[in-house]
Amino acid sequence: MDLSEHFILMADYNIRMNGQVYDACARLDADRLSADSGAFFGSVLGTLNHILVGDLLWLARFASHSDRYHVLTSLSTLPKPQALDEIIHADLLSLVSARTTIDTIIRR
Repeated sequence: MDLSEHFILMADYNIRMNGQVYDACARLDADRLSADSGAFFGSVLGTLNHILVGDLLWLARFASHSDRYHVLTSLSTLPKPQALDEIIHADLLSLVSARTTIDTIIRR
């Protein structure tokens, strides 16, 4: 397996695991998703937003350091978070949509 195939394999694994996490979250009602559970980022939604924000920040850094990552130009249409605890999607449906978009970009 060459390095490129390895990265694609890891991206596919990331997509699969994110799918499992979001499927589990889909079983929770809106109140449970947004309730402060004492976690570092408050609620389940807060934690999922934090993970998405982290991905957006890192991908933006990669995009700014090389013109070889052409697929990252599509990031310009996505939110540009300013803080790790920023809530950029207040509901699970929009988070799932954003996660799918980001995971597709990562895989490409």
